Amino acid sequence: MSPIKKNSRLIFLGTGSLDVFPKPGCNDILCQAARRGGKDRRAQPGLIYNRILIDCGEGIPERIKEWHLENEFDAVLISHPHRDHCWGLQRFPWKKPIYVPLDSREIFDNLFPELKSRFKNYYCLGENEISGEKFKAIRIFHSPAIFNHAFRFNKFVYAQDIGKLDKKFGEFVKNAKLVIGDGFSFDQDFVIQEAYYHVSMIRQINFFVKYQVRSIIFDGIGHHSKVPHEYLELKLWDYVEDNNLKISVHLAYDGLTLSF
Repeated sequence: MSPIKKNSRLIFLGTGSLDVFPKPGCNDILCQAARRGGKDRRAQPGLIYNRILIDCGEGIPERIKEWHLENEFDAVLISHPHRDHCWGLQRFPWKKPIYVPLDSREIFDNLFPELKSRFKNYYCLGENEISGEKFKAIRIFHSPAIFNHAFRFNKFVYAQDIGKLDKKFGEFVKNAKLVIGDGFSFDQDFVIQEAYYHVSMIRQINFFVKYQVRSIIFDGIGHHSKVPHEYLELKLWDYVEDNNLKISVHLAYDGLTLSF
């Protein structure tokens, strides 16, 4: 794989999950905090890595327009066909290629028939390339009915909606400089009627430490994180410090931009 660029860049457009913050009609502590503004206001998932938009939840096209980022990406890469990761394609006005997993191509064709001619495939075997960026993809378990995928661009890994931590996934993330992890729940694995699964942030931290990952940024934050942004990040830092873990851990928020 090609060496990572010195100016590799991330722009987090949306850092929620299926939940958005504030959620209409919800008055829990998270939505109260979101109505006050700041880091607790979250759209559905979407981020720009160099010249690639990774995932496109509802509201992401509107956010791209609002922040004038139309010319900041050349292609779209979708991890799996769950609403919060792809529903923004319904209102996606730019004629840019959209890369979807080959093993879910029929689902995407049925969901977005008007985009069929623009869909391209990526594969879990061998190396893929989009906009000059080489990467590998791997299936990670999230739901029995849906194929979900993580991506590795040299030392950078994007892995959302993680439902299982196994050796194959561990080898995939091994020695990564930065992993974008699943921030749905802090200390409890989450299952909804055995339909889809989220592994807790604490379990992910311990797993990534085992495989020598240097830093994690948790994305895809859901209501099951239970506390507002600043308190959740403090809980993460306390956990790392109390257990003397050699890893950097942070929490994503909409608008976070960084270079590495």
